[in-house]
Amino acid sequence: MSRLYKRPDSPYYWWSANYRGKRLRKSTQMGKKKLAQQVKDHWDLKLIKGELDFIIIDNSNSGSFDQFLKNYLAHSESYHSDKMFVIIKGMLGKFQSFCQKGEIRMLSDLKTVHIQKHLDNLTCASKTRRNHLGEIKRMFDYAIRLDLVQRNPCDIITVRKNRNEPKRDHRLLKDLDLKLINEYGEPYSLFYDMLLYTGLRAGDVALLTYGNINFQKGCIESLIRKSRKIHEFPLAAHLLERLNPEKPDKEPLFPAVFTDKDRSQNDKLVRPRKHLQWLLRINNRPKATLHSFRHTFNQRLRDLGLGIEDRQALLAHASSSTTKIYTHPNLDLAREYVNKLPVFDSTESNVTPA
Repeated sequence: MSRLYKRPDSPYYWWSANYRGKRLRKSTQMGKKKLAQQVKDHWDLKLIKGELDFIIIDNSNSGSFDQFLKNYLAHSESYHSDKMFVIIKGMLGKFQSFCQKGEIRMLSDLKTVHIQKHLDNLTCASKTRRNHLGEIKRMFDYAIRLDLVQRNPCDIITVRKNRNEPKRDHRLLKDLDLKLINEYGEPYSLFYDMLLYTGLRAGDVALLTYGNINFQKGCIESLIRKSRKIHEFPLAAHLLERLNPEKPDKEPLFPAVFTDKDRSQNDKLVRPRKHLQWLLRINNRPKATLHSFRHTFNQRLRDLGLGIEDRQALLAHASSSTTKIYTHPNLDLAREYVNKLPVFDSTESNVTPA
């Protein structure tokens, strides 16, 4: 009916039993087997009588979903940045609210149909729903490692795209767009150019300081937050000429958008984004976003003949590895292609705002 066993992460004997198809586990708080056996006999008797008051929900192994989630979040907090942890906590908090409304209290009671219904009830884009599914899946993977569940109910779930979902505005920028941006992009012209000629995400460019610029090698050495790796990127010659090597290392390249607080970064990036969309709008050009520069960078390097592996290295695609310096396999080749990208001189443009 029940058994005692030792765990490598605990000095005590643990009691385990099956009750109505559920596995119950609890520490006896006894390091000596003779004393643990007495606790086991006492709990077995209570279990036979149906007196489950001794199974206090005080740890993740009790089977309570609420308590397991609390422990999982404590586990996750040490593996993610503050910003990412807030996002994870928010996603799983919505799932917890859904479970509470459905009176689902035990982790083992959660089925695929419940998760699918929760995802269908979310009023957000399909990509965001996929992110919710991914986080719930990781939570169940953790439960499997703890032997709390036997399978992951998320494995057979797919998120379908909503037909009425609006298209994203990360369009490619045309030559006319880039000439307009070059001519009327102040006070963010250098910021826009850095996005266009490095392919970096706006948040990573906003965090750059002069200490990230290796003037001797002509490249950027910076932590990319999404991949959690330090990457090295060639810097186009015309951008390098516009930077002052005498500046202190801690001075931001773009003080107007710089912040070391993740939660306030989006507020800082609102200004250059709205300025970009304003100057495109008054010239009757389609809407674009700061991420459009990244798409344009990739497309233009592809048109010049740079291979997909080299472009992936330059775009710093996300990876689970951390703290390792990632150097482009051929930095000189990458620099050669980056310097081939056309420079849009405002003096050559006859475009005037509408």
